[in-house]
Amino acid sequence: MKIDLNTLTARLDEWARARYFDDISAHGAGWSRWLQTDFAAWMRDRFPKADIQRDVRVLADEGPGIDLLLNAQSPAAERIAVFVLCQTAEDSNFLAKADEAINRLSKIATAAEHRGCSIHLLAGVITEVPSEGLRQRGFAGIHNGNGMHLYMKQVNA
Repeated sequence: MKIDLNTLTARLDEWARARYFDDISAHGAGWSRWLQTDFAAWMRDRFPKADIQRDVRVLADEGPGIDLLLNAQSPAAERIAVFVLCQTAEDSNFLAKADEAINRLSKIATAAEHRGCSIHLLAGVITEVPSEGLRQRGFAGIHNGNGMHLYMKQVNA
């Protein structure tokens, strides 16, 4: 089953609404990992034939790769790559981290195996300050509630 961008954003919102976050900031850096793991499992449960891979390495010397790769076995033009970045209570400058992630993802967009792939940064934030900064950087809001805000931006548009 192929997943398009509209399906992805709708399912992210549906997933987030189904989750209750008492105090997401208490999870610290772990909620980024939890988001990608739990969302992938939730998608597989609802779409057993969906082709979803996690933790895909692309550039060995550039740190983390792609957290979620949808339609992984399809031609590059049908793939959706997602890097997850979540704010913690200790983050003093989340927007700088988002800018660094965008730069790193821009390099991934030029890697031969992912050329033509739709590459996105999914940002999870817990306060309004980065929310406004993300909107100013062209991120679209996906979910607002349950103790978190989700925004996504296509890096290689």
